[in-house]
Amino acid sequence: MRQKGPAVPDLTKTITIVQLAEQLGITVNAVHSMRHRGNGPRAIRIGRRLRFLPEDITSWLEQNREPA
Repeated sequence: MRQKGPAVPDLTKTITIVQLAEQLGITVNAVHSMRHRGNGPRAIRIGRRLRFLPEDITSWLEQNREPA
């Protein structure tokens, strides 16, 4: 019997690190720095490139929201 692995994300909906930086209004280096420190959004590595799923970015933003 074949086991199911994790669901494969729809890679057509991913955004690049440049697009993420533009949306956040920060530099690409700032995104790299946040990820290096362990407080950036989850990413998918494809070769040397990073791709970000919109739902991972939304989740990360929600986790970093300051209380009202």
